[in-house]
Amino acid sequence: MKKIGIMTWFLNNNYGSSLQAFSLEKAIEKLEYEVNIINYSPDSYGIRDVMTIKAFRKKIHKKLFFKRIVFKDGFDSFRANNLSISKKVTTYPELRNLNSDYDVFICGSDQIWSPLSFNEKYYLNFADSNKIVSYAPSFGVLEIKDEIIKNKMRNLISRFNYLSVREIKGQKIVNDLTGKEAEIVLDPTLLLDSNTWHSLTSNIKSERINSNYILCYFLGKSNRHYKKIVAFAKVNNLEIINIPVFKKQLLNKYNVNNVDSLEFVNLIKNAKCVFTDSYHGTIFSINLNVPFLAFKRFKDNDVRSENSRLDSIFKLLNIDNNLFVYELKENNIPKIDFDKINSELNKYREKSLNYLKNSIENVNNLEIDNKYNITDCCTGCGACKNICPKGAIEVREDEYGFQRSFIDENKCVNCGLCRKVCPMLNLNFKNINDMKHLYSFKSKDNKVLASSSSGGFSYTLSLFLNNEYYVCGCYYDKTRKSAIHILIEPNKTEDLTKLQGSKYIQSETTDVFKEILSLSEDKKVVFFGTPCQVAGLEALLKLKKRRENVLLVELICHGVPSKILWNKYLKEISEKYNLDESNISVKFRDKKYGWSHKSITLSDSKKEISIDETKDNFYKMFNKRYINNYSCYECPYRYNSTADIKIGDYWGEKFKEDPTGVSMIISMTEKGEEIIAELKDSENVQINIEKNDDYFKCQNLSNPTEPIFKDKILNDIKKGESLELIAKKYSGCEKVLKLTKPIKKIIKKMKK
Repeated sequence: MKKIGIMTWFLNNNYGSSLQAFSLEKAIEKLEYEVNIINYSPDSYGIRDVMTIKAFRKKIHKKLFFKRIVFKDGFDSFRANNLSISKKVTTYPELRNLNSDYDVFICGSDQIWSPLSFNEKYYLNFADSNKIVSYAPSFGVLEIKDEIIKNKMRNLISRFNYLSVREIKGQKIVNDLTGKEAEIVLDPTLLLDSNTWHSLTSNIKSERINSNYILCYFLGKSNRHYKKIVAFAKVNNLEIINIPVFKKQLLNKYNVNNVDSLEFVNLIKNAKCVFTDSYHGTIFSINLNVPFLAFKRFKDNDVRSENSRLDSIFKLLNIDNNLFVYELKENNIPKIDFDKINSELNKYREKSLNYLKNSIENVNNLEIDNKYNITDCCTGCGACKNICPKGAIEVREDEYGFQRSFIDENKCVNCGLCRKVCPMLNLNFKNINDMKHLYSFKSKDNKVLASSSSGGFSYTLSLFLNNEYYVCGCYYDKTRKSAIHILIEPNKTEDLTKLQGSKYIQSETTDVFKEILSLSEDKKVVFFGTPCQVAGLEALLKLKKRRENVLLVELICHGVPSKILWNKYLKEISEKYNLDESNISVKFRDKKYGWSHKSITLSDSKKEISIDETKDNFYKMFNKRYINNYSCYECPYRYNSTADIKIGDYWGEKFKEDPTGVSMIISMTEKGEEIIAELKDSENVQINIEKNDDYFKCQNLSNPTEPIFKDKILNDIKKGESLELIAKKYSGCEKVLKLTKPIKKIIKKMKK
């Protein structure tokens, strides 16, 4: 039996999202396939543009006057009792690995293809092309104005051979973008006929339904409708039941709260008439043959208009367009020829179910591109190159300045070893919740503290181990203008200072991995690196059966920016301050003004300059994380680890007054715990055990959202535009953010 994975919105606490997910799952089960809803929800959607003052005002207005009421318990209960949900996945690598679990992936329905909520995962970018089917996704808009999003959509949608949409307008958008003809199919809730819905709601006994009533359910500005609705109810001798969505909605005495998804259907089923501006409120009324009026939530010329969704279903089912109105004009319950509508609905239901079954049955038969690929989410660690038996892999900078792997197809024999060591495919890690202990660390040596990014743990541990261990860490090579990992032999303590301090650019590890593997098996090594570098090396060591004598220490990492940015920055800074560009030493995080007051210091043989991070163009781009490597936006290692020890700054309230910095140390394995215990006996250190929960309070566990305009920034840099102008162009929200504190105070007062 084929196993199907559905990729859709299902965690949104609204009736449409939860019921369309439920309905598609039920429809696929009736076709006798095994099915799960993929447990994915983004932390946020793609940053489309820098926030403007105008956009900020709109956001505040919405927060003040249209604050949603969310009765979360009812939705949670519905999902738990009615949906078959997969294990939780958060990042591209985790989603990519689902290809081994599912035969077919279906994306749909809801507005998952809306350009206003653009996310590549909902176009199944992680799935093999002979496994992807779209079922009734909606664009939710009349046109796509953003050219960057439009181009991304074109490429993503072009991958589909089994392609359907929910609306007529969506069909045109697909054709304009790709030249392909998408089939129009019904929303999943219409795949289940009225008898099925009656059966599903037959056991619901609600005290709310105690009389003849009309049901009101509005997602837009509905206050203007209510006076007429009250008059309508009075003329027809009907009660009113109102399902509130916003706190500012009126009719409080008619409100029913905490309605779960199936009760929502039941309330529609038993109503004498439904008044709604909701798409799903309307189509449930149609399916259950309940008289209704659908109110237009948007003006027809509004660029954000979602009216096309209802326009489309009205046209498909030959429904009288007089039922789609701006306001209530008559006091009579609408007379609707449901026999005629049901006839059309049954035809489209059969057509839609046939499309669904046919696509699931046949999609795997499609030919796919056999070009060998390791991952679309390369970290550039070089583990793949070091395992390849044919020398078919090279690691170098790509066009945007990121280290990544390139395969020589003439040499590649598809042995698959590279995939076994790829840190974005081989997700064999421990969850951070499984940590042994968490410690605070501070060196008592002021010289060590001055040269270290926080409490000096890395340098202190290196000194402590170097009489026996090779030490491998990141070094800034000013002649190459690059960060590279180097291997320092035992008892070469004078060289360890090269590794001190943070380097906020991508470092090269390919060659040093080779050096580590070339050492005899009895040699001990301590390796410091980013989580993806550590994971790549760990996979290599395990495959070579060399893991035992290597201590792996990973940094709590916030991502690496493009080398194009760094090269441009050095060029501009050398011109501005008359520095020798070929001989610039860098302290990426100088603590001369204190631990929390960061600055970057650059020097040549003649002069030294320090720039506050708030005024520095590199820091402005780095802190925004607008041009990080793609893998940094999809990192699975923020809450997982393959290391023995995890280290970072001890941010938060506990040490915020400390001027020189404190390190956070987490032991992830017994080996890591033993090393920390040995180090604790040293004279010149202060190590204290802390609460494990501090990790979750002090560290950011969420990946940043990749901006839609990332490539645009990189191209601006490549074209020679100054970083000053670029920083201003893409950091416009800084002015907006200054307004947030006073605005929040106003909102707080208004709530009282």
